[in-house]
Amino acid sequence: MTTIPYKIVVVGDAGTGKTTFLTRLMTGKCEKTCIPTVGAQVRPYTLYTQTFPPGFSFGPIPIQPVQFEVWDCAGQEEFYYLNARAALVFVDKALPIAERMGQIKKWITRIQRVAGNIPVFAVHNKWDTQKKHVLLHPAFKEKCMLGMSALSSYANYGLDRPFLFFARRITGNAKLLQVEAPPIVIPIALSVVTLPITAFGVECTFSTKLIQ
Repeated sequence: MTTIPYKIVVVGDAGTGKTTFLTRLMTGKCEKTCIPTVGAQVRPYTLYTQTFPPGFSFGPIPIQPVQFEVWDCAGQEEFYYLNARAALVFVDKALPIAERMGQIKKWITRIQRVAGNIPVFAVHNKWDTQKKHVLLHPAFKEKCMLGMSALSSYANYGLDRPFLFFARRITGNAKLLQVEAPPIVIPIALSVVTLPITAFGVECTFSTKLIQ
């Protein structure tokens, strides 16, 4: 059965680190210089989760992969938000709080105009660049009904938090926990090879299994 990935749009003013964040998240590479995005870039991302049952479990707990289709959007083209299931809004943590609040409100308005009241996660990026760490007031978070966190692409800090938030909201399962990706199992193919040999003047054959 094919799982349809959940469309996530990533928006924010220029220079807030959207593309750098996605590159770090999906490849592990931290690019200090980045070419500005033109139009939209679409990338797949999988978050591996588990739901632990109450009490003790005597069997293996199945891993539940949650598939996302992440749209790195540039500019003001709101048609990219069509059919989005959630949105990531990036702001630069170095900006004053009032300016960050204004940017978040602006992007939420644009998103909801096209995609409706979908889950929104506000990312205060570049957390490693400032000594004083200040997030927005919780009342603002509740008023806008969004998730919120600080992260740093450079320090590789907090990158998965938005997607766990989205997975819980979209699936309606608040007990989802993120886990490591399962190991890749390489199938082993066995083939039977028949080889002729001669023993005591009589030709006979024997078979052996070769692993490919």
